[in-house]
This record gives sequence, structure tokens and C-alpha cells, in this order.
Amino acid sequence: MKHAKYLLLTLLLAAACSNDKTENDPVVKAQIGALLSTDVSGLYRNGEPLLLFDKTEHLLVCTPSKNDFRIQDDAGAQYVNLRLDAMPEQGQQVRGTESDNMGFDIGALDDIRLLHTDGQKLWLWSDKARMGFIFPKIGF
Repeated sequence: MKHAKYLLLTLLLAAACSNDKTENDPVVKAQIGALLSTDVSGLYRNGEPLLLFDKTEHLLVCTPSKNDFRIQDDAGAQYVNLRLDAMPEQGQQVRGTESDNMGFDIGALDDIRLLHTDGQKLWLWSDKARMGFIFPKIGF
């Protein structure tokens, strides 16, 4: 009983100090749910596919030493690249930069977090950009 009141107090303080309004936003929850319900590698915005990896048309390159993920067409003429400052642990936020020549113009992201991994793929999400990324966990 003695420990229960401290646990309750800690939970109340944590709830009061939380300023992440997106955590309870039903739209963001739905977008994250849509991302987690698929396993197709690619980029997603607002819960909808933006670019999906197709092994007949694209190359998927992962460079663990640079925390870099890239989808490009077979000719290398079109690409999307995501580079993270570090590989996030579950729930941890890291900074990253998206670059492309396809007109997405997403740029710097400072709140990319790991939503889920199944050991083979990574599900990453940015609340501010409402962007999701699914990439293989090759070498990570």
C-alpha cells in the first residue's frame, strides 16, 4: 500500500507533465494504425502510401554505418533517402533528414521514433510531419 501511493503520484505527475498532444489525437492514432497494419517498405504520409517499394522497379539500399535508407528506381534517376542521426530504440526520438528528387520536399525531421520492429523490418514515425517509414532492418 505504501508503494501504491507513490506509484499513483508518479503516474499523475507523468500525465500532467506530458505535452505530447498528438498521443491522444484520433487522426494521428488512425494514421499510425494504418502504418502498423502494413508491412510494405516505403514512405507514408497522413496514413496513405507516398512511395511504395516495388522489387521489379526499385532498389532498396540500407547503410547501417550511416543510418541511411534509400529507395531508388533501377536507373538511379529517381530516389528518396532517409538519413537518421542515430538508430532509435523503441519510443526514442531521433533527428533525421529526408531528401529526394521526386518533389516530396520533406527535409529535416526532429521527432522520428521507432514504433515497432519485427526483427526484419522497422516502422518509423514522425508526429510533426505525419510521416511513416517502413524499411528492412538489414544490418541494424
